[in-house]
Amino acid sequence: MKINKKQVLFFLIIIYIVLISVQIYGLFIFGLSSVNIITSILFLVTIGIFIFYLSKFLMRIFLYNKNKRQNIRLSIFSTFLALIIIEVFLRIFGINETYIEEISFPYHSQYDPCYEQGWFHLWTYDHNLKTPEYNYKRTINSEMLSDKEHPKSKYKGEYRIIGLGDSFTEGSGAHEDSTWLKFLERKINIKSITCINAGACGSDPFFEYMLLKKKLLKYNPDLVIVAINTSDIDDIICRGGIERFKADGTVKFKNGPKWEWLYATSYISRLFINNLLKYNYLLINDKQKNLEEKKSLDLIYNVILKFNTLAKNKNFKLLIIFHPNDYEITKKYFVFENIIKKLNAQTNINVLDLFDYFVNQANINSKNVSEYYWKEGHHNAKGYELFADGVEKKIIKMGIINSLDSVNNQVKYY
Repeated sequence: MKINKKQVLFFLIIIYIVLISVQIYGLFIFGLSSVNIITSILFLVTIGIFIFYLSKFLMRIFLYNKNKRQNIRLSIFSTFLALIIIEVFLRIFGINETYIEEISFPYHSQYDPCYEQGWFHLWTYDHNLKTPEYNYKRTINSEMLSDKEHPKSKYKGEYRIIGLGDSFTEGSGAHEDSTWLKFLERKINIKSITCINAGACGSDPFFEYMLLKKKLLKYNPDLVIVAINTSDIDDIICRGGIERFKADGTVKFKNGPKWEWLYATSYISRLFINNLLKYNYLLINDKQKNLEEKKSLDLIYNVILKFNTLAKNKNFKLLIIFHPNDYEITKKYFVFENIIKKLNAQTNINVLDLFDYFVNQANINSKNVSEYYWKEGHHNAKGYELFADGVEKKIIKMGIINSLDSVNNQVKYY
């Protein structure tokens, strides 16, 4: 059977046009989150087609040797076929993946607020906290938090703790009964205590401040605990501080680099951007990172002061926790050391340094750190239990548990 080359070419052109149209529609609706392996291949095919016809035009003008023309066309075809194979290889083996891609989600720009719920960074659906290492289900309540429903009214003698934070507070890496707040609730073991988990993956102290101020004060907390870690610095570098919250109820993050579309689309480009140009996962170089990190730490200090003002005005106690990632323990360097010293010297805010507790009291080090953290960086249940140990010891020092011991618990709402 003779193959009609024109019909095959026409069929391929139709497929190409359809795929390009779908990709453009996806980019328009979902932004860079719609980028996938097909986008990468189409990107290379489009460049290849452009170069092929450009070379064909130039060869008609400057080159008349038929054999040379054929060799150049073959070289172009071979080069782009090789690039497509390399791109597919890099994607399959996850070379230069972002963290979001590593845990099986599509690319997401850290400068894009498309997933935010107005001023709040919250889930809109029941979900699984999963990576290649673990998979734990979460069910959200009416406040879009991974917790059970809590009545707004407190029963007589009830002591309420609200825990704010990111994925470490929501409990990525452990069952919903093994978050540090659940361990804390069980460790204190007093009937009158209630812990509300207001942690949300990807949150940061500014989102948490707005969440508390606008949505959670109606639960009348007695103690608010804000958990902060290094990822919050990165989030604020990309999102900015309080200025992100706009008067119309939306948020506006900082502008990412104009070439981010290329980084999202092509893993080959990432080889050059990351390894040759030395841009990191935030798409900035080390010099920029150091400058932005200092600004971010200043912003974190300022938002802690806002939390403290809110605590005084609304009559609740405040505890700020700085907790380390696994690599900080391995390197024996904690980026929050200076801010902790500053808070202790210049304010009366209760601060817990969990890096100090983990390293100097619990004796976590490079040899046993894997007993407390998954490879991808979050705690396992053992790590969250140790987290809760440190918090329990701190609130004992604050005199909270002793005061609760004397409370006569009567389940009576008012």
